Amino acid sequence: MRSKRKCEIIHIKRRFNERFDLDFSKRDVENISLIIRSKNSKKKKFVKRISNRVTVFQIEYKDNSFIVLYDKNRKVPITVLPKGNYFEREVGKNE
Repeated sequence: MRSKRKCEIIHIKRRFNERFDLDFSKRDVENISLIIRSKNSKKKKFVKRISNRVTVFQIEYKDNSFIVLYDKNRKVPITVLPKGNYFEREVGKNE
């Protein structure tokens, strides 16, 4: 039986492929997680807290910008949102 963390990794890999036509490996997902968890990374920008568990970040990875939902309990990104989503428009307004 798969853990919730493994299922979330499978999910985000599928979403990167579906929404951006990128084949990301588990290592890529772990690198994104490290960017989000690092204290002084200039490759991330906090966007919004959705709940006690889930936060939204804009990250720069492999010359692309993504809006990623991150699960702090499992320390893994949950999903990546498509271009033109609500959060991306909000970040653009605040800059």
